[in-house]
Amino acid sequence: MFRSLFGRRKGKRPAPSRNPSLNDSIKDAIVGDVISVQGFSLEYEDIYFFLERIDRYETTGGTWHELYGVDGDNRIWVEWSEGYELFVTASDNRRPVGLSSIGLDEEDLLRLDEENSIDNYITVEGQRYTYRTSSEALYFKDNRGEGEGFYLWEFMSEDELRVLSVSKWEGMPFEAYFSEVISPDSVSLYKGDRSGLRS
Repeated sequence: MFRSLFGRRKGKRPAPSRNPSLNDSIKDAIVGDVISVQGFSLEYEDIYFFLERIDRYETTGGTWHELYGVDGDNRIWVEWSEGYELFVTASDNRRPVGLSSIGLDEEDLLRLDEENSIDNYITVEGQRYTYRTSSEALYFKDNRGEGEGFYLWEFMSEDELRVLSVSKWEGMPFEAYFSEVISPDSVSLYKGDRSGLRS
């Protein structure tokens, strides 16, 4: 979905020189900070991702943010929202799949939206995904502007370890994405220079 400014850079970014403060939270992240993510993939255990972009999404049900981090050829997308508690997901692949890949069609999605029932579910590759919500949403690139509208359906795997999101933008085909639920404690934030920011 996003194009990295550092896509051709090879090798690992040097590790931050200090430990993250216990008060540092993913919610405090800004562009230019660095994050590390434990427990998502062994491949990324020792990688520090430079945050190139932070986008915001809004629905009537709440707000969430998406952090896009890079390290050489490695990419990660981390989303967080806060309700009763901080909820965090991560993905290293934002290449969408079509509805046929998840066994749905447009009529199925319309029915799920109209019924709006968490008793409904779909099965993808033998894994049951329960319907959670569907609604209009707004996307704020770089957390700015008036927002671009789209429609969103969300499903949660039976073991509550994966999220399936289906989006429909005007003039675009339906797109489905998978992400993994991770513990908020697994994300470490290393703050960059904030000297130019107002307190």
